[in-house]
Amino acid sequence: MNTMLEMPVATKGKERTSLRSLAEAILLQALEDLWDGARRKETIAFFCGEGFRHCADIASMNNYERLKLIRIVRKAIMKTGGRRLPDLKRMSN
Repeated sequence: MNTMLEMPVATKGKERTSLRSLAEAILLQALEDLWDGARRKETIAFFCGEGFRHCADIASMNNYERLKLIRIVRKAIMKTGGRRLPDLKRMSN
């Protein structure tokens, strides 16, 4: 395994479903946190960093789904007063 968040090959069924549900919940909570001024900065960092990539991997998101979510994040940042937007390419890799 390359990172702590990767699932071992032997992980099956219920465990895999639970991990996927947890990753999806983290992503949804991060989206909600964009509107919380106290959490906004760290949430943007999450979407720009490894956290988003790990959660997206565990949630089995394909590149199209990741890009779509990142576009939603960028729109949310703009609506909440963001002036400098993170680089879209860097966020979706």
